[in-house]
Amino acid sequence: FQACISMRNDIIMLLLELYPEAAGIGYRGRNFPAMIYVANIFELHDFVEENLEVCKKLVEAYPLDRGIVINILKNQCFTSWKYCSDAYRKNMFPFVALFLRQLLFYGSGSLPRSRNDESQLLHYMFSSYFVRELTLEARGFLEHAVRYYKHHLLTQNDYGETPLFIWIKNGVNNEAKRTILLELLMNEPLAACVPNRSVRLPFYQALVGSYRTWMWYLRSLLDVAPKACCTRNIESRMYPFMEAAADKRCDLSTVFSLLKEHPKAACGLLTVLR
Repeated sequence: FQACISMRNDIIMLLLELYPEAAGIGYRGRNFPAMIYVANIFELHDFVEENLEVCKKLVEAYPLDRGIVINILKNQCFTSWKYCSDAYRKNMFPFVALFLRQLLFYGSGSLPRSRNDESQLLHYMFSSYFVRELTLEARGFLEHAVRYYKHHLLTQNDYGETPLFIWIKNGVNNEAKRTILLELLMNEPLAACVPNRSVRLPFYQALVGSYRTWMWYLRSLLDVAPKACCTRNIESRMYPFMEAAADKRCDLSTVFSLLKEHPKAACGLLTVLR
């Protein structure tokens, strides 16, 4: 504990090697060594590789309680993120990602709840109620996370869902959430044409979502990924304008707007009616 206060990395690593259980001994049962160490890092903006390795060792030796990790993310990570320069943010990101992984994959002093798969970290983030509720505070971080994990934006989880699909499924209508949607589309437009395991496209998921939210999802999808408008729903073989026409909540102006984006889709009516 004292070594974490003074940030003596050499002593911390030696103690963890000799007695890893020390990571789970908190001051008065509350302030664990990892908490003190992280607080010092963010206070000093000391985001160097050596400190990151010490953080990893501390939380590996004793995964922190979910509530503690949420407090670290709220009070240290996301608060600091808002006021840091881009250079600091670049160095800070691995530290924030470390605690997001801790939140999403681990419980208090336990084995991983889920497979700690880096390729699906965005999937878990966007499925997390905590992360979705923090969008206004964490928007900059989430945008950075999308760019950082750009090469995984077409990766599908066990349900066949890409990060884009999950974000649309769980999204709420506000400007911050739309910003993340656009970031996802700009970094990987092809994700708009990847169906889930139930052969449902993101565009169709937006159509059948809440009436208050789907219109700006549709417009965002069309602006960045116009190909989605001329891609059939694999299950029903219908184009988006047909799906919109079949939804009683959708007005005719939206149906015609979608048809205008891809007039040839009208020929597809013959296939559907057969």
